Amino acid sequence: MSGHVQPRSNPMKPFEGFPSHGAVHDVIPNQQLRGLLFDFSRISDKVFQRAFETEEVELRGFQPADGFEAEPITCVAPAAGEYDSRRFYRIFDVEKLGVSVVEMAPSARAARAVRAIWEGQDFGAVEKEARNEMGRTLPFVRPHLFFNRVEGVGRRMPGVPKADVRQKLALMPDTNRFVETLELVEGEADIIIEAIMRRLRQFTYPWDTIPSLAFAAFRPAAEPEQIIEVKEKTNEYLQANPFGLALGQLTFRHKTERGKRRR
Repeated sequence: MSGHVQPRSNPMKPFEGFPSHGAVHDVIPNQQLRGLLFDFSRISDKVFQRAFETEEVELRGFQPADGFEAEPITCVAPAAGEYDSRRFYRIFDVEKLGVSVVEMAPSARAARAVRAIWEGQDFGAVEKEARNEMGRTLPFVRPHLFFNRVEGVGRRMPGVPKADVRQKLALMPDTNRFVETLELVEGEADIIIEAIMRRLRQFTYPWDTIPSLAFAAFRPAAEPEQIIEVKEKTNEYLQANPFGLALGQLTFRHKTERGKRRR
């Protein structure tokens, strides 16, 4: 028998997977945005470091008088180790921030449900169709948004039953300001969703298309009460320091996913 082995056909087959497809407007950083990110780190460190530096210890090493139950004595002791903010949260790179138009997760979930596999050209076709339609139907707008609050977005924190505790924190716009930008984003989202549906018919978009700007994510070491406090204090900051941002170009984001996402 010959030792020659026939090569497999098409050994360089392009990667395929479940489509995760979305779009964002990049943002043009300004001093107000950079100031928010700096002050958010100070707010967060104050909350997380306060809980980190001390821990309650119960002491029960005394004998009560006859007929009385021992009451625990709670004292405060220093926690071990040094505070490291990276255990509790991270702030995204200001140069890579983007205002959401269509989130990526819904298309990936829909594709997994029906085992729909996409190749690279499928993403390109969706983008081309969407951009052509936008050029025909949407007005020219120089997009701006005015941000005055934050909300939790994304998946729930692992093991946390509270629905309002999410892994990411996002700036939310004042819907009474720059209405033409909100209408533009809604129009862009509708066109992109329709373009995805032509190739993934089971796809439905489960959320409102109100844009948001995610800028930070919480780590597993962060407790739900701490996250809520950070969000409340950040909202207090924004009530006193709301600001506007100019948005840049619309950018399509996509990737192909093989395995099941961890929750």
